[in-house]
Amino acid sequence: MSVAFTDGPRGNLSDSLGGESRQVTGVLLAVLCNPPTGPRMGSTSVANLGVLRDMLGYHEVQIANLVPVATRSTSDLAGEWDSITRTDVARRIEAAARLADGVVVGWGVGQPAGWPRARWTDLTNAATSAIHVAGHEFMLHVGAHPRHPSRWRQFTGPTHKRFSGPDFGSRLLQALEQTQLGPATTPLVPISGARHHP
Repeated sequence: MSVAFTDGPRGNLSDSLGGESRQVTGVLLAVLCNPPTGPRMGSTSVANLGVLRDMLGYHEVQIANLVPVATRSTSDLAGEWDSITRTDVARRIEAAARLADGVVVGWGVGQPAGWPRARWTDLTNAATSAIHVAGHEFMLHVGAHPRHPSRWRQFTGPTHKRFSGPDFGSRLLQALEQTQLGPATTPLVPISGARHHP
């Protein structure tokens, strides 16, 4: 399932975000956990992805989910962990990543409630490998972990004093990190004991 945003400005991806500066004119893929049951447009996640799109100069955001099942919350995913295969995740994420110029991962800092950690790690590793197989040299994330877009404002907010800047967009760029992809990529594993945030 994907959502397209359009009408964003185009610009240059800075050297700090992956090597030489290059003109970015395409799609930013956001790899998230699962789709909501309600309307996606107008959500906090969509708004925050739109800010990132604009700050990086992409003209569109597409969303691909590790788990294609729509739920009201990630706790409703508890019974789904054995129905999603590594092959299915890899196939869907690779197909979406092949159509994107950049990838940001935001499936959450921990596994969904009721999921074995090893199972979730296996699926996120499959997604990471698929992004690399699709030709991407790195993937972006907010902070050291694949924090969900709905949590970006909280993470970068001035209250926590992690980042400085006059607005969310400038603090978001400071929080943006990248993981180099390749055969020996260290996976972004769930934080031990972390509650999954959508």
